[in-house]
Amino acid sequence: MICLVHIGLHPNNGWNPAWHLEVINPRFSSQSRWRAEYLYSIPNNIINMKKNFDLGETTQIFKGLKSKIVYIDHHLAHAAGSYYQSGFKEASFFVADGRGERHTATAGFCKSNKIKVLNTVNYPNSLGLFYSMITQFLGFVPDSDEWKVMALASYGTSHKNKFINKIQDIVKVNKDGKFSLDLDYCGFHQPDVHGKKFYSEEFVNMLGIQPRKKEEILLETFRLL
Repeated sequence: MICLVHIGLHPNNGWNPAWHLEVINPRFSSQSRWRAEYLYSIPNNIINMKKNFDLGETTQIFKGLKSKIVYIDHHLAHAAGSYYQSGFKEASFFVADGRGERHTATAGFCKSNKIKVLNTVNYPNSLGLFYSMITQFLGFVPDSDEWKVMALASYGTSHKNKFINKIQDIVKVNKDGKFSLDLDYCGFHQPDVHGKKFYSEEFVNMLGIQPRKKEEILLETFRLL
C-alpha cells in the first residue's frame, strides 16, 4: 500500500468558490462577498496569460477555448496533484494545510483514477494554522516564514524541551481519530484579529515568556519551541 502525503500552508488561492456562495458568518454580514468572487479568478487568469491584450481581444481568447472550466475542492486538488502524477494505481492520501474551503485535513483513498474522501477535519481545527501561530510567536511572518521554523526545529531536542507538554496539550487526538485544538490559546479564528494575531494572551501566559519581536536575537528559549 502506498500512502501519499501532501502538507501545505498556502490555501488562500485556488478555493472552490461554490462553498462560499452561502453566507459565511451572519454575525457580521447577511451578504455573500469576497470569496464567492473567486468564480472570476480562472477567467481572469486565462485573460492574463495573453500579454498586451486589449478589450477587443478578450472575446477571442474564450472563443477558441474548448476546455470546460470545473471548480474542485482545494484538498481534492492537492490529492489529485499527488495521485495522478505518482504512477501508482492505488494509494491512500492525507492532505493537511492551513485550510481549504472548510477542511483543514482530508484523508482518503485513490484507486482506478478515482479519489474517495474518507474523513475530514474542519476549520478552525487546523495543524497548519497552529504552525503559523507558533511561527508568528517566534517573530516571523505567518503563512510565509514557516520554513524558518522547520529549520529551527532541527536544533531542538525533546528531552530538553520544557514547553513540549504544554504545547501538546493544545492539540488533542479525539476518540474518532480526528484532532482538535484548544482554541482558548488561538487567535487566528477570531474575525476581528484574523491576519493580525494568530495566538491569544492565554497562550502567552501559558508559556510564561513574551513573544519574540522581529529582528530580536533568537535566544535558546525560542529554539526550544
